[in-house]
Amino acid sequence: MSKVSIGRGLARLGAQASMLDAQRAGAELFGAPKLNAFSLFRPNENTLSRVLGDLLSPRGAHGQGTIFLQALLNELGLPGVGMHEVVTVRREVVTSAQRRIDLVIDTPRLLIGIENKPWAVQQDDQLIDYHRQLEEWAGQRRPVLVFLSNQSPRTGQGQVLTLPYLADDETSPSLRRALEGARAHTKALRARIHVDEFIRFIDLQFEDEGMTDELDQPYIDAVKSELVGDVPTRKAIAMVMLAHDEVHARILDELGTFLEAEMTRALGACARVGCTLSEALSEAYELWAFRRENWPPNCAVGLEGYGEFSGVNFGVRAPDPQAKGVRSEGEAGCPDRALIDRAMRRVGGGRKTQWWPWWQSAEPAYWGKEFTARLILGSPTGKVADHPDAQDLARRLIELAEAIDEELRESAALTAKGNLASRG
Repeated sequence: MSKVSIGRGLARLGAQASMLDAQRAGAELFGAPKLNAFSLFRPNENTLSRVLGDLLSPRGAHGQGTIFLQALLNELGLPGVGMHEVVTVRREVVTSAQRRIDLVIDTPRLLIGIENKPWAVQQDDQLIDYHRQLEEWAGQRRPVLVFLSNQSPRTGQGQVLTLPYLADDETSPSLRRALEGARAHTKALRARIHVDEFIRFIDLQFEDEGMTDELDQPYIDAVKSELVGDVPTRKAIAMVMLAHDEVHARILDELGTFLEAEMTRALGACARVGCTLSEALSEAYELWAFRRENWPPNCAVGLEGYGEFSGVNFGVRAPDPQAKGVRSEGEAGCPDRALIDRAMRRVGGGRKTQWWPWWQSAEPAYWGKEFTARLILGSPTGKVADHPDAQDLARRLIELAEAIDEELRESAALTAKGNLASRG
């Protein structure tokens, strides 16, 4: 089969692009499928724990009694609670080691602790310490520690019940499945809408999905319809499928090249830290970033993920050399972490860990093949550089870098002023 025949097959799909883009725009105009209150407010772990604590409390604002708690207990294979039994839900419960368990649920037969870790890394011995504390508090009740996370527990294996936000398949236990089951029995419309928003947020954060099915479907249907067409078109589609890993990596690296060019254009000379963007995001906690020569050691602006293109975050990485976790990992810290912390207060928002003075989840958090396809489909020109999300990410990274530069300039000016005063 000639290249001309293959080209004609792909051209037939390309010719439909304008019509399909119009269908996608219509779905957004009349359905607003990407609108989600949780995503707009970018909740952190404490906020999600507060939302979850209210849902699990029989006296929560939802007004549905024990429906959500029963659904969670059922998902975990734990005994339920009676309608008239006393149940209390407490947040940020301080342990004897001065740590805080995100949620503690007291029932007549169970004492349940929930450690909520949607994004942050686990602290040393955190889960096993929490389980021991629950054992001390439980008395005659059964102590249960639930690790609400898509991570695997680092400690306490066999003693900790792990519940992911979203499972790999719909038949496995997950918070999403529990919420979906409880929603079917929810009587109040406002409560159902609230749960729907929470479920949608989980999908956006943890699923291989950047757009909704309504927005994807016209493109998928167009390709499926061509599979019943002539031989050249069918073979052209199969050839693209065969090359999908390489195409995925190439588009990610095209995004990386664009971000590198924008950082250099706005800031001047920058040095890249780590490997290519596609290589970095395929591995767990492999940094892809940039830094300027005058920045403190081990300080960079960039991206990192949980591996396999999931859990993608962006921000400023500058490990705190005084933090226990950083020292235990044997990682070199940033000696001017306090300066970087001050710089990040100029930016606002974001989250903070001992490794990252400022970070935020990317939207979406999963950068698989569908994400890169949408970078092309959602671009007005078909170029990654012209996609609004790519431009927004470049702007955010530049904003973080400029905050570091500004803090360094002010710090240098204060030092110079102090030197002059001491000589005077």
